[in-house]
Amino acid sequence: MSIFDQPAPSPLGTPDQEMYDRIEQLWGREVLDNPRIGFNHYWHTSCGLPTRDPGNIDLWERRDGKLIFTCRNGHAIHPETNEFVLQGYPFGIWPRRMQAVINTLILRSGGERQIYIGMGFTPFFRKQLGNINMTGGKTGNIARAKVQFMRMNCATYRYYMIAGKIGEMYNPAPMIERCGVYFGDGQDWWPTSLIVSAPYRDSICAEGGAAPIDMDAMMQIEGAMEHDIYSWVTRRVFTIGAGTKPKFISWGAMKDQFGKGFGNIDDFKKEFRSSLRHLKLYIYRDLKMDEVTGGWNLGHSKLAVKQRYWKGFSEPTQQPLVFPEPMPEPVAFDDPYMPANERRRAVKTINIKPRIIALDRTPK
Repeated sequence: MSIFDQPAPSPLGTPDQEMYDRIEQLWGREVLDNPRIGFNHYWHTSCGLPTRDPGNIDLWERRDGKLIFTCRNGHAIHPETNEFVLQGYPFGIWPRRMQAVINTLILRSGGERQIYIGMGFTPFFRKQLGNINMTGGKTGNIARAKVQFMRMNCATYRYYMIAGKIGEMYNPAPMIERCGVYFGDGQDWWPTSLIVSAPYRDSICAEGGAAPIDMDAMMQIEGAMEHDIYSWVTRRVFTIGAGTKPKFISWGAMKDQFGKGFGNIDDFKKEFRSSLRHLKLYIYRDLKMDEVTGGWNLGHSKLAVKQRYWKGFSEPTQQPLVFPEPMPEPVAFDDPYMPANERRRAVKTINIKPRIIALDRTPK
């Protein structure tokens, strides 16, 4: 029996009671039940997917300081031809909206990993995205949305944190562990049922793993770069209190974070200024972010999402990676092959006791 022969289950299913209680205690029902409040994964407020089609490349990467996000495109197997079909990279506004939908459903359900979409792709996302305008035909956005959703389900994400000479990698297994796919005519394919990987679910349900967003505001954003800027500043201004000195971000750091794919920094500056101008005019009018020599100053601003909806959020003090389970004790500094001066420097530089792991190369 295939998934298409089975009766349609609830979109959210029955959550694990222990995790349900923990999420409810962390965020509260006022936040979780508010249809205007959605959630971004913390990592994706810093490093997002491609804004434009990167084409046929081996690896996509974006950086925000010491955090590095990478993405690889994947394959789907066609049930009629029994051949693997390489999917492109997810890019643009649609996979960002769909990630927000998946994140929000996970948290609202109390940690349920299964999401059932069924044969009604358009009604499902219209409901989740607040009756957003979705149009069919060759020039409509439904076909593009299906393609991007398929690509997102096939892609693999990885996150890296670099501190001195020690690095850490986290692979959430990937984001989507399993999905059933409807193969229509041509490229009319889309996942009808999916299961989010346990590591991804655990990471977003952990304290500090998700950041709230205004879904109405997000639906008004049509550009991928503008969406990334909005997600980032919404989270960053939460940490900048009244009377705090504005945070300076250089153009170089901005390009690493938002400008992957722009060969010329002048082209990136033009696109960034245009996206930020539109964001401040129509979406986030209270944002205090001004261009200065060499970059931008981000100052204290009225929150895009009201203070009471940030109940379950906490800014990590050491690094943005939030792990669902305790990490083993580090063994790197017992490495007999590491010179003493480098070992001392590494201990001084890192100082993150439970989070940094290196290989144990002690001779047997």
